[in-house]
Amino acid sequence: MTDLVSLGFQMERDGIQAMFEAGRISRDTVRKLRNNIALMELQIKNQDF
Repeated sequence: MTDLVSLGFQMERDGIQAMFEAGRISRDTVRKLRNNIALMELQIKNQDF
């Protein structure tokens, strides 16, 4: 996976964390969003062989 893609995923995680800390989303929503990101990462990694 390229550094740019990895950076994009990390930015998504940082945004999710910021929204959680600001009280905009629940812990359950955080978990769901992070799981979605993890699935996207796996899909991309499986394409890079």
